[in-house]
Amino acid sequence: MSNYVRFETPYYCDLSSQPLGIFWAANQVASREQMCDWSRQWLRESLRWFHRNLPAPWTDVRDRRAIFWFRSRSGVVREIWHLVAILREEGVPVRKRSTQMPGRIVYDDAFQIAAIPYGHGRRHRKPRLPYLT
Repeated sequence: MSNYVRFETPYYCDLSSQPLGIFWAANQVASREQMCDWSRQWLRESLRWFHRNLPAPWTDVRDRRAIFWFRSRSGVVREIWHLVAILREEGVPVRKRSTQMPGRIVYDDAFQIAAIPYGHGRRHRKPRLPYLT
């Protein structure tokens, strides 16, 4: 059975009731005006690497409740740690989760999957945190 990892923030998605992922946080941080130049450059370079090397499957994933997980043995995970370091430097908490059962898989490629978490029909109210500023 495959192992999957996810890097997520303490901010929650209204549709999935799950914590928002690392790319959401990176895009929020990139829009900050008070970010220092070297940190902004490092973030842009990291996001460019992912843009060139990781498929962006949102056009293939029709169910917005799906959340993305990386395959744990994918080389992409090594690069994710650069992004984690930048976000933490900018004060964004990021945690790593692992699972073998991410939910019902609705997208699959060599690097990642998208899955609707099991038990999604049950509504869990999560605390809503403000967007990053």
